Amino acid sequence: MSMLRVDWNPSPAKLREFGGGLIVFGLLLGGLALSRGRPHGLWLVAAGLALGLIVLAAPAAGRLIYKAWMGVAFVIGGAVSLLILGGLYYGLLTPLALFFRVRGRDALRLKKPALPTYWLPLETPRDKKSYERLF
Repeated sequence: MSMLRVDWNPSPAKLREFGGGLIVFGLLLGGLALSRGRPHGLWLVAAGLALGLIVLAAPAAGRLIYKAWMGVAFVIGGAVSLLILGGLYYGLLTPLALFFRVRGRDALRLKKPALPTYWLPLETPRDKKSYERLF
C-alpha cells in the first residue's frame, strides 16, 4: 500500500504546470545528452517540446498524457523504493546485526538482568553546574 496518491483528475492549472515541466524536462535532458555528444538529444528536446505544447494547447489530450506519465512514474517509483529499502535492510542493517551478534552485544541487557527487573537505577548528578547545560 502506497502512502502517495496520484491525482487522476488534475485541474487545468495543474495540467499547465505539468506541460511546462515537460518542456523544461525535455530541454534539460536533451541538452545534457547533446553536451555529451549524443545525437539523440535532439529527439529528447523535440519530444519534450511537443508533449509540453500538446498539454498546454489541448487540455483533453494533456489529461491523457498526464495520466500515462503518472501511471508509469507511480509504478517505477514503487519498484525503486522497494529496491532501495530492501538494499538498505539487507545490505546495511542485517550485516550490522550479525556483527553485533558475533561480538556478543546485548544493548537491552536481556540475557543477564542485573536486577530482578529490567529497570536501571538512575544516577542523579551531584554537581549543580550540570543543571545549567542540559543538552
